[in-house]
Amino acid sequence: MESGKMANQQTILVIDDQIAVCRSVEKVLQRQGYRVESFLNGREAMERIGTGGVDLIVSDLMMPERTGTDLLRQMHALGITIPLVIITGYAGIESSLESLGLGAMDYLPKPFTIAELRTSVQRALRGGRIDPSILPRPPRDTYAIRRQTWARRIGPSAVLVGVHPFRLHCCGAIQAVDLAHEKDEVVQGGCFGKLTADDSAVPAWLWSPVSGEVAAVNSQAIVNPGLLAADPYGQGWLMQLTPYDLDKDLKALVAISAA
Repeated sequence: MESGKMANQQTILVIDDQIAVCRSVEKVLQRQGYRVESFLNGREAMERIGTGGVDLIVSDLMMPERTGTDLLRQMHALGITIPLVIITGYAGIESSLESLGLGAMDYLPKPFTIAELRTSVQRALRGGRIDPSILPRPPRDTYAIRRQTWARRIGPSAVLVGVHPFRLHCCGAIQAVDLAHEKDEVVQGGCFGKLTADDSAVPAWLWSPVSGEVAAVNSQAIVNPGLLAADPYGQGWLMQLTPYDLDKDLKALVAISAA
């Protein structure tokens, strides 16, 4: 948990068209020492965001007038980089891929536990303080679900998948890696595994950047989770996939290759 001193310096906006959800989330976060302001629609929240002094946004996905993804698009167009966590009662592969692809720090399906909310907020706030220049540079032809996971073609019918170093910096030290198995099928935007870190018992879920069949998993990364942070684009890879339609999947990703 963030220290009380640090939490008291941070303001979180909660946006949900159900007042009961706003009040519930507000109560949990206030107990952690955060300043919390609640809004029932994205339009009013956007006006508040424009005044500054906001450290984090927790927004529902499906709302009248302006959805959570609409909010992300408008923030991106205005150059606003406040970290945002999406909460939703309509969780699905397409919405997770879209939300994370637009820059959401996390995607939290309802109903979620108090521990899940606290951990998501803690990691998102940590992400808001990361200087991207300190992160390792990716090899050429590397694509990503923004700040989440990456994919890189290594042959005509093979692609490596790993976790983005930004995601790793949002968590504590990785203690365990749990992945899909060989011959399993994974879907772009769907979950293919989880990381357990020393900052919380709540796992960090891994969202697949491409669809395909698991050809191999990196047993060394499972035995030695420290490889993920030490060499995220090299020895810390997680899975090798046989993609179904890689060219199509890459269109939904962000190119992060080094020049």
